Amino acid sequence: MTLPNLSVPQTPKAWDKQVDLASRDWTALPSLPAFILTDGSAPAGQQTVARVCHDSQALYVRYDCDDRDIWGTYTRGDDPICDEEVVELFLAPSDADPSHHYEFKVSPNGVLLDAKIHNPTSQRADLEVDTSWDCSGLSWRAGRHEALNQCGRCWSSPGRP
Repeated sequence: MTLPNLSVPQTPKAWDKQVDLASRDWTALPSLPAFILTDGSAPAGQQTVARVCHDSQALYVRYDCDDRDIWGTYTRGDDPICDEEVVELFLAPSDADPSHHYEFKVSPNGVLLDAKIHNPTSQRADLEVDTSWDCSGLSWRAGRHEALNQCGRCWSSPGRP
């Protein structure tokens, strides 16, 4: 299966840096391709739209998750949210060696798990996860939008203030 790849554009010139990220117009940015099931058989039944951009200061990520049953039980940073609903971002310093990478997971409750990963063989048995690492300067927020929209219920990051 081919993983999605995106050349990250610069932030739109029209963005007001004084305005909250959730209030900015993200629609001018390209989104990643439609998400597919892990077995590659079909598009995901509930889609997530992800957009990314950068400036000289930061990488900005927004996702909007269609979700008919938003749930999560964890409430503290670095809780093991992997077993619940999350959006995951994987960043590797080089696509030539993705065995060393960083993972950022955010739940609909706004819980963040950030970790350094080393996985030299791509096998779960060899996976080393360092959740004691914290990404300095990281800012995040997620929020639920329980009211029905055209797709059902959703959650997103940055969440609405």
